[in-house]
Amino acid sequence: IFGIIVIGLIGLASDLFFKWMNRRLFPWAQLGK
Repeated sequence: IFGIIVIGLIGLASDLFFKWMNRRLFPWAQLGK
């Protein structure tokens, strides 16, 4: 059970991190949406 929770948290954190990085690196990508 604990391992599943850890994997879920890591996946969530990495998803948020990549979204933040995309906003920092590619601000023009938000203009098309």
